[in-house]
Amino acid sequence: MDTTGDFELFPGLDEELTRFGERTPAGGVVLDLGCGVGRDTEWLAARGFFVVPGDLSHPMLRLSARRVPAVDHVQLDMTALPFRDAVFAGAWVCASMIHLPRCLLPAAVQDLHRVLRPGAAAAISMKEGSEEGWRVGTKLADERWFTDVRRHDFADLMQDAGFVRIVTVPSGRGSWFVAEGIRNPSESSTRPDRSPGKSA
Repeated sequence: MDTTGDFELFPGLDEELTRFGERTPAGGVVLDLGCGVGRDTEWLAARGFFVVPGDLSHPMLRLSARRVPAVDHVQLDMTALPFRDAVFAGAWVCASMIHLPRCLLPAAVQDLHRVLRPGAAAAISMKEGSEEGWRVGTKLADERWFTDVRRHDFADLMQDAGFVRIVTVPSGRGSWFVAEGIRNPSESSTRPDRSPGKSA
């Protein structure tokens, strides 16, 4: 049974979303990267953001599309996002990069930075630790890959990718934390149009 769609099971998550929303321009195009069953996509859309939910899993995307049918969902690989440069006003990445092998985290963080506009905020939730491997989580019965990471190490990854104003904030869920940063506002970018689609 999938219980990841219930806010009651994730203490502090609504406050983390609120903080992210306050740092993101009203009506801006927001990437929900690793959207899962659409819990956070629904929250963001209800508050006026134009949300682009994406996930690798087709079953998760189907569940999210049922929950939030008014938005277009995108099947994607976090290490090679199918979007143009500098198109998103913010990126919400909740408990999704944790399912990548450690060796792929730099590529994922770098590509996330690429698709953000200068000044756009990213909020990425991870779990503190050093372990990596297949295990059964606390919310789903299936075995999945988990990569725990030290807060300072993940902050270094974000800095190496070009993020600035990086902070790591403890969550209300045990050893989980949220790493927040923005793409440097002084970076130049070109935006050919409002569409997040990637040019051929």
